[in-house]
Amino acid sequence: MAWHFSRRHFSDFVIFPVNKLRAVLCLSLFLCLPSCVTVLSQSSPVSPEAAAVSSQTKDDNSARTMSFEDHLRLGRIYESNGNLRPALREYQRARLMRKKDSRPYFGMGNIQLRSGDFDQAQWSYKKAIKYNPSVGVYYNNLAWVYIKTHRYTDAYAMATRGASLDLRRPYIYLDTIGVIEMRLGNFARAERKLKQAAAVMPLANRRELLSVYENLHELYTRMMSRTDDIVEIERRISELKGSIGSAVPMLP
Repeated sequence: MAWHFSRRHFSDFVIFPVNKLRAVLCLSLFLCLPSCVTVLSQSSPVSPEAAAVSSQTKDDNSARTMSFEDHLRLGRIYESNGNLRPALREYQRARLMRKKDSRPYFGMGNIQLRSGDFDQAQWSYKKAIKYNPSVGVYYNNLAWVYIKTHRYTDAYAMATRGASLDLRRPYIYLDTIGVIEMRLGNFARAERKLKQAAAVMPLANRRELLSVYENLHELYTRMMSRTDDIVEIERRISELKGSIGSAVPMLP
């Protein structure tokens, strides 16, 4: 009977005849088969990079099925919840779908203003004005960019221009002009404008009213001699904060 291995070269091995060796190998494969199948059926680990690519692909595929209005609506929802990055992404996607519609630019400007990216916010608001120069709040929010960058003359011009286009909502522009007057040190004018804004504010506009009260609080703090007014404004601010829900901001 022939041998496959020579004892001279493999003195430490147990040598089997060919037919026995084949039998042992077959038995070993049979016994190991279940474990082999289990290993092969396991999923390979996915790297974080691959998972991110997969997630982005799904996100992109979903975006392709969304309409222009869907992107605007989703952007507003993200914005209302303070999720600025995804909100900006949705407004940018809407802009790519309609490059001459003013609303995505306005949404982008709002996010950029809140993020402190004043140069980009100015660009976005100017684009919104370019494509729809009849919307007053576009000028108002551009005025806030100028307030943040201490360009008060430009801010005043934008706020008054916006007010002339939006006669139904004077409280928006009275509030902005009041802040401009306060920053210029014209405290009496500032107080008058801010109180006028609060007086004509619709009761349902609690967020806007809260903004006016916060500006009055800043004014009285700067004046340093209005302790009673500060206490009263703080009480009103506390009450408003307790009653405000998570309403979704509306684009004009």
